[in-house]
Amino acid sequence: MLPSDPTGAHHMPEAFTASPSAISIHRPDCPKCGTRMSLARICPAPGGYDHRTFECAKCEHVHKETVCTDPMKSDKAGWLDGELKTPKIAVLSRNKLWTDAEDERLRAFVAQGASVIKAAAALRRTTASVRARSRGLGCPFPPLRIARQKWADQKSPE
Repeated sequence: MLPSDPTGAHHMPEAFTASPSAISIHRPDCPKCGTRMSLARICPAPGGYDHRTFECAKCEHVHKETVCTDPMKSDKAGWLDGELKTPKIAVLSRNKLWTDAEDERLRAFVAQGASVIKAAAALRRTTASVRARSRGLGCPFPPLRIARQKWADQKSPE
């Protein structure tokens, strides 16, 4: 045991002092041998993150990861300041001009007897837009009731 210091100073370097977050550090299993890895070191990183290094005592494999130390202090906590945005998802084209290549693909879909829904998905456009464009090109899709009847006839064996 280290002798007590009358000034109350710590004898351990700052990197090794225990903190509440050190208690809950997840120790991963070694990807090579499956043994629980030991935390070897923690180094502070910018933006509220830490670089953690884990070592396997059995096979000496080293695993490094960067983790957020405090989500409230992280530079990624922008949502707390009202920066929450909707997730980026595939958006259908609206008011976008049709290209010649898209017109040809649309004609091919109609000629193959594909559904307007399948054509719209492939062209990343709304069904109304695809239906209107096919009419404008002089090769309209059949009305939905006819298409449904055709699909029903194909499914039912007689």
